Amino acid sequence: MPLFNYTRDRPNPPNNPSSDVPSMKINNNSIDDLIDVDHFSFNEANGGLHRQMQIVNQAAIPVGLIAGEGTLYTKAASGASQLFYSRDASGIEIQMTSTGITPQSITPTYTPANANPGTLTYVTFLPGNTVLITGTIVGASGTQQVTFGFNITAIISINITRLNTAPNPTNEGSFHEVLSLASTPGGFTFKNYNKGAGIQSGFSVMWQLFGVL
Repeated sequence: MPLFNYTRDRPNPPNNPSSDVPSMKINNNSIDDLIDVDHFSFNEANGGLHRQMQIVNQAAIPVGLIAGEGTLYTKAASGASQLFYSRDASGIEIQMTSTGITPQSITPTYTPANANPGTLTYVTFLPGNTVLITGTIVGASGTQQVTFGFNITAIISINITRLNTAPNPTNEGSFHEVLSLASTPGGFTFKNYNKGAGIQSGFSVMWQLFGVL
């Protein structure tokens, strides 16, 4: 980490000014170097504006929280630096980023493997180390398993909605039932039923999963 030398109380009036010049020169250069770590510094366009923000991890929630002020900081969580926020002097931590999740399109494993290979599934994280995954399955099996390539500690909810597009069975009412949830790796199994409560293949569905990593 950077370390910038600085001597306080320079210039010091009782001193001969020439004796303070070496310390003053170091102080002056340290100010420029310090600003330049995360900001555009002197003699640069956008001077004073942030180039980036680098935050050293805290071992615990920072001390000295103040009412009327928000505190943003980082801590190590599950082996990686994560961003946290605390409101006022509450001492309550809100984890803003998540471990091991990069918002992106993913390809789950389908069992039976009859899901449309062009199916789009997207994963992202939410505050509180939670995860949101959403996807579409065209022509799902009567009993369909969806498995992701990472663990999900707890699946809180799954919503499944039928798509009224081919190759759905024509003029066929339907409902859907989640049969089981899995954490290692994360996934779920559901059934598609027709209006007569029989298991029905060929329904296309949109689904959304919310859980805790």
